[in-house]
Amino acid sequence: MYADLKNLPALVTSMFSDPVPNRVSTTHEDKRAIDFSLRGWGEANIAELEATLNYTYGSIWGTCREGGKPRVCVVHNSGSGRHFHLQVRRKSHISDLEI
Repeated sequence: MYADLKNLPALVTSMFSDPVPNRVSTTHEDKRAIDFSLRGWGEANIAELEATLNYTYGSIWGTCREGGKPRVCVVHNSGSGRHFHLQVRRKSHISDLEI
């Protein structure tokens, strides 16, 4: 929805993967992660969406920690280009959601 509102491309580059021996993270194997390309995105849009997702959902669904705060969105390059890596923890605090 954010990409549509801002007229930005939204290309999924990775969803699920097969197990790889000695892989540090298994979020894609566990079907808890998805990657989106950042091609065509400006730095302000990248920073805005990353901050919004982590602020809104980090404490409920976040798993990756930096500075002691759980995050659901990480911007990084794992060798295939810079991208959004969205992931969730195995168990959530669903009771924390305001509906």
